[in-house]
Amino acid sequence: TAPSSVDNGESAIRIEDATFLGVNGTIRGGANFGGVGVTVTTTRNSNTPSTAIFDTAIRIYGGDASRNETTQGGDAIQILQSGSVGTFLGGQIVAGKGCTQEVCGVVDGYALKIIQGRAVVKGGVFQGEFYNLQGSIQIYGCVTFHDKDDDTNNNDGRSRIKGVLSDGSVINVVYVGDDKPEIIYDELVCPPPDVTEAAVAASDTSSSVGRAATASLVHARSIASLGLFSIILLNVMAIWL
Repeated sequence: TAPSSVDNGESAIRIEDATFLGVNGTIRGGANFGGVGVTVTTTRNSNTPSTAIFDTAIRIYGGDASRNETTQGGDAIQILQSGSVGTFLGGQIVAGKGCTQEVCGVVDGYALKIIQGRAVVKGGVFQGEFYNLQGSIQIYGCVTFHDKDDDTNNNDGRSRIKGVLSDGSVINVVYVGDDKPEIIYDELVCPPPDVTEAAVAASDTSSSVGRAATASLVHARSIASLGLFSIILLNVMAIWL
């Protein structure tokens, strides 16, 4: 059981040379101090690399900042050392909010920060950016990576990960890092990328069309496992007719 908050900038939970399974509940980084929600790390020469699994009902928040203590919002989850692995099956991961000179409440922590180690993202709702320094990240689902240097993607100079994860959650996050994420995109399961992106764009609205787009993609994945790719396209494209 984690504390609901910590009173400084340290992590609410620190997983070191251990295994962690987060099934449900809420974890918050330190309020006002921009504390980290969860840190996953492994000491040098450890025989027990840290492993963390985040399941569907877990909620993790980076701590918000106040000018009295710090202006930097906290990261929801950080993975620090080589050998450490964080696997995301679901849940809600929310970056902490920081302050500018004018106002507080600006999101500037990271939802997921990887210094070293590896993240495996199969599900979850992420609010905040992904940052990868020297680690690796795998994304499973009907997902595409939009490089900041590709002018055709109109990303305002920022790389993005967009699509529908394996659990059916829509992902649309900024990605910061020199190494591109590894996208596990099964062409037999997923509609063409342009159809997936249309569904993601629609789901960003509160309309019933957006919700139907996401539901159709999830349904399409299960049908496609039987090899009926044409039915996938019918299910998804029917939304736009």
